[in-house]
Amino acid sequence: MNNKVWYYKGNVYRVIKYPKMKNADGSWVNAVNYTDVNKEGSDYVRSESSFHERFIPSELSNGDLVAVISHGK
Repeated sequence: MNNKVWYYKGNVYRVIKYPKMKNADGSWVNAVNYTDVNKEGSDYVRSESSFHERFIPSELSNGDLVAVISHGK
């Protein structure tokens, strides 16, 4: 399991795996399967591009772009 945590709207998440997901138009895209670290059994899936646009990593890698995002908190 990946130990890197991600933040979104005041919650903490951990990535489980990177599967494929079928879009509404029938095409397959890369996705992220993730869970809320504080809620057991809370598994979610969203497209990888959507995940990386919205979630903030706990650690930044060299070359990462940082944008200021307000989630209303």
